[in-house]
Amino acid sequence: MKLPLYLTKMSLRGFGNSYLEYEEDEEENYEQSTSSQSASARGSHFEWQLYEGQRWLSIGNDHVIETHYCQPGAKGMNIYPSHMGQVYIDFDQIEAQNAAMGVRRLTFLPQGQSEDIGWYFKDDLIWREYGSLGPGQGSSSVSSGDVEQQYILRPQGTFHFTVGSTSYTLDFTA
Repeated sequence: MKLPLYLTKMSLRGFGNSYLEYEEDEEENYEQSTSSQSASARGSHFEWQLYEGQRWLSIGNDHVIETHYCQPGAKGMNIYPSHMGQVYIDFDQIEAQNAAMGVRRLTFLPQGQSEDIGWYFKDDLIWREYGSLGPGQGSSSVSSGDVEQQYILRPQGTFHFTVGSTSYTLDFTA
């Protein structure tokens, strides 16, 4: 079953003051999904879906949502399915603002492959990935992989590390 979706002009946040604007005048589609066939058929490793009543519906052109979701600092975005009105997707909670509706992000990775997770911090208003080079300084001894490993081990815990002479604590519950 295909349901029309209209996306209006939206701003996708990126690094620093840069942004990406996406305008779509064409009708997009939701498709009823019962498996990963639609995602794998298009060579994608993810699929965004909305739950409407009794079934999950795939969101057509969900690469737009994925692009926004992958931007450091992105909190969420609005989509406009024609029959549902405005739907806000909260990326922090992976939920729709409308309590009667659900949203989910499915991932489909080949066996033995894992998703590459990036952990970021804000440095002088610029998002930087852990382990990356900062202005006039070397890279941090703590990488995104290190942070992800600690999060997997203790998702409700903290991670203490030192860069140079400064000590830091990441609280995963905050």
